[in-house]
Amino acid sequence: MFITEMNVEEFAHSECHIKLAVDDWALREAQKLRNDVFVVEQGIFQTSDHDVFDSSAYTLVATIGLLGIPDAVVGTVRIHEQAPGVWVGSRLAVDQAYRSVKGLGKALIAMAVSSARAQGCTAFCRMFNCQMWVCFKSWVGRLWVRQVCTVCSTCSCRPTLTCTR
Repeated sequence: MFITEMNVEEFAHSECHIKLAVDDWALREAQKLRNDVFVVEQGIFQTSDHDVFDSSAYTLVATIGLLGIPDAVVGTVRIHEQAPGVWVGSRLAVDQAYRSVKGLGKALIAMAVSSARAQGCTAFCRMFNCQMWVCFKSWVGRLWVRQVCTVCSTCSCRPTLTCTR
């Protein structure tokens, strides 16, 4: 059977890639996903979660696609350097339909930390909302940086967590 004789529905999105968002499409889709999660779904922000850090942050995206061609952004996280060697990870968002995909959020966190380390990170701070605390707490011992600090973006609680390696 030739591919032209098959229905598109017979193909499944089997590829998921996490990468730095460098093109307009990936950046636009990441912002849309953040809006869907933080404004529409969780109501943390009224109109937009965009802030001053977006202009200098690196945006990482998890994309799904077929045959190596990305079709949708299903996860995102951003990182930025706050001070020399001190990096902040924030705005971790995963599409509701993909939250059951085991390891997607953890893979985004791991890529964020690895990307920051590649840029000279020695301390990694995570901004999170209270719903994400369980995910972050389970990963604190695996971040491979000298120091980890955690700040809740929704209620300003500051769990004290330090990881030395």
